[in-house]
Amino acid sequence: MIPSKLIFHTTCREESDIIRKVLGNAVNLIEIPNMLELPSIEVRDCKEKYFLYVGRIDPDKALINLINGFTKSQVFNASNLVFKIAGNANNSYGRRLKKIVTENGLQEKVKFIGHIEGREKQKLYVNSHFTFLISYGENFGNVVIESLAQGTPVVASHGVPWQQLEEKGAGFWIENSPAEIAPVIDRIINLTDDEYAEYRKNALSLVQTEYDINKNIDRWIEALNLVYSSKTIAN
Repeated sequence: MIPSKLIFHTTCREESDIIRKVLGNAVNLIEIPNMLELPSIEVRDCKEKYFLYVGRIDPDKALINLINGFTKSQVFNASNLVFKIAGNANNSYGRRLKKIVTENGLQEKVKFIGHIEGREKQKLYVNSHFTFLISYGENFGNVVIESLAQGTPVVASHGVPWQQLEEKGAGFWIENSPAEIAPVIDRIINLTDDEYAEYRKNALSLVQTEYDINKNIDRWIEALNLVYSSKTIAN
């Protein structure tokens, strides 16, 4: 039995649905997405043109699918772009990924750059052409906000609740498979300068409007007022 005054915070509709499925429709939920105090926007220098992944090097992140998608993209392989993977790859999965890269002759196209944090991570985001989060499942995906906060659009998979990327013109929301990933990579590389600039503009607009905690703190104030007044939270 779940206590009637126990309230769960969820970050998206999909997460709310999972909790209701497990605990019942009567469970109390506050559904508010994660938000950040947005960092300063770094100066974009574009000395190197690259795609980016930032996060754990783990099977759940479907990085094999992502690398295979880059392998299948003839436009990527003929371009001067590289794909940078930021994260600690000193584990069995990281070694497996490096083996795949070597077997496909992509050592000059796919770079493992290790764990990056702080301002260096912000610079990495701002200079990325697009950031990728192709995961088997995420309840939210803070990497998306971090990338958008530097004006960098994102490609996320359907395992990540970020259909807003498509709706707001701030990126792409696709199936998690190499066959779906490769054409999106081709499409991105073939964007005109004006089209790409529009994606960057939309990325900043989305994050600043909906995920800046300083602009949306009223949502938490309203929710907490309901909690402390013992009113039922309903979604």
